[in-house]
Amino acid sequence: MNKLKIKDIAKVGSGQSAPKKSSDFSSEGTPFIRAGSLEKLLSGADECSLEKIKEDVAKRYRLKIYSPGTVVFAKSGMSATKNRIYKLKNKSYVVSHLATLLPKDNINSDFLVLSLRRNPPSCLIKDPAYPSINRQSIENFKLLVAEKYEDQIRIATLLSHVEALIAKRKESIRLLDDLLKSTFLKMFGNPVMNEKEWDKAPLSELGTLDRGVSKHRPRNASNLLGGSHPLIQTGDVANAGLYIKSYNQTYSDIGLKQSKMWPKGTLCITIAANIAKTAILDFDACFPDSVVGFTSFSKKSHPIYVHFLFKFFQKILEKNAPQAAQKNINLGILRKLSVPKPNIKEQNKFVEKVKKVESLKSKYQSSLHEIENLYGSLSQRAFRGDLDLRKIPILHEARSHDSLIIKTDSTSTVLSTHTEEYELTIVGLKSLIKDKLPQKFTFKMLNAAIKEYGAEENREFETIKDLMTNLLQGDKHFLKQEFGEIEKNEDQKQIYFCVNK
Repeated sequence: MNKLKIKDIAKVGSGQSAPKKSSDFSSEGTPFIRAGSLEKLLSGADECSLEKIKEDVAKRYRLKIYSPGTVVFAKSGMSATKNRIYKLKNKSYVVSHLATLLPKDNINSDFLVLSLRRNPPSCLIKDPAYPSINRQSIENFKLLVAEKYEDQIRIATLLSHVEALIAKRKESIRLLDDLLKSTFLKMFGNPVMNEKEWDKAPLSELGTLDRGVSKHRPRNASNLLGGSHPLIQTGDVANAGLYIKSYNQTYSDIGLKQSKMWPKGTLCITIAANIAKTAILDFDACFPDSVVGFTSFSKKSHPIYVHFLFKFFQKILEKNAPQAAQKNINLGILRKLSVPKPNIKEQNKFVEKVKKVESLKSKYQSSLHEIENLYGSLSQRAFRGDLDLRKIPILHEARSHDSLIIKTDSTSTVLSTHTEEYELTIVGLKSLIKDKLPQKFTFKMLNAAIKEYGAEENREFETIKDLMTNLLQGDKHFLKQEFGEIEKNEDQKQIYFCVNK
């Protein structure tokens, strides 16, 4: 690897000022990329879904078109601190807040993106309050670059496949979240509209609500911190999923004496900064008065049901929250909140479904963590020159039967090296489902059928899950995912697939 200045490997420029009038933008024409667009694009949005500018408007403002393969990142504003590096897929116009890098002939654009992500130029920002990076600093910024163009392609091929696996695993987790939300709506309807006309009651009838206790602010008394007693803040609640499984701060014994320990299973509700975000404690913990603890009356509510209620009420509570120095709500607002009150038996049915899906989600998250660790390890080794790149086939030279097996101390991941192979595998999987499986089948039944069919031993469980996720997203008329009984009179309910044969 060589350490080279950006100006030696790419032509450095910047976008141009955006047209001022809203009428200058259209649903047709060439995409206009803003700094705020990068988050959407890196999350999978299509450039063509962004606002566009027609040719006559571009001529009037003398806008320059940037070609596909141009690498962009924010060089001013708070977006410059986010390290969002993106490669244009289509010709586009670019806003002036973005730096543009057009790679030279001996530099692969995908490799350039990876090198920038590994060593992002945000480190050049001198004043975090007014983030900006000037052109000269960008030009003289040094990056690690593989000397051979073929090696750049090999590294980009390797890491892009792992990135694709990470994206698919995140999408699988998102789909499970969507499944739970749709299950809630199916069972209870929209709780804000109360479509199913359940009896309603103030939240205080479903359980007790009390604010956390912190008589002294930890920032004003360091002796309150650093012990063995978990301390939860509003951010821990807002960033959790269903359960709060980790914490960043602890109270000392002195800190505990001026606070209160809440038991595992308490539903935490934020009432300041992050309004009406909820999550359930997975361990005993303290929290300050910016968090409310909800303890369900066992015969009237379950904390998981109440947690999902807040997914619908949160935006309403946030919108109507009084604002002083920062938005907040009080106990009175929460206690008077009128919510649907289905009987506890119906709530518990939903809870059982949630627990099964959460168990599957936990496995997916564990898998995601492993793949992310694998990506970090491979990236470090690739840029240190520790990988034997000769074993990695270049994408355009790969054959449909080629596969790449990457081994580390903790994991082994099989990656396809050709997009066509992946698509052909999808076709084969659809054929097997039609010919070998009943209309309703579980993942266990699918796995058994694949083994009976004679699939290769290195076809991993996770790879099959990725293929099924692709089918669920790409051909909803062929396959859908449901939760319930496969056979009539079967006691056990589970997630299964239903195919339209």
